[in-house]
Amino acid sequence: MSCCGKKRRTWQAEPPKPPHIQTRAPEQPPNPSRAVYFRYVGSTSLTVVGPVTRQVYTFPGSGSASATDPRDAPSIATVPNLVHINTL
Repeated sequence: MSCCGKKRRTWQAEPPKPPHIQTRAPEQPPNPSRAVYFRYVGSTSLTVVGPVTRQVYTFPGSGSASATDPRDAPSIATVPNLVHINTL
């Protein structure tokens, strides 16, 4: 029979390492000078979650507009009934 020597004792003495958890810093609201604006032209309300910032953008009804973070804008531009506008 072979013996593992001190390896087993050392292994048992080491506390288990917690899994590495990467946390994200809270996102800042869009800077008005850099924001990208969209107007909703649908007939109900619409809520969109930005895929990059995870920011929730709400359009309560037809004609409502919202400033969005430029990082989310390319994806938000693909949402039906949202039209890119220059400013609010």
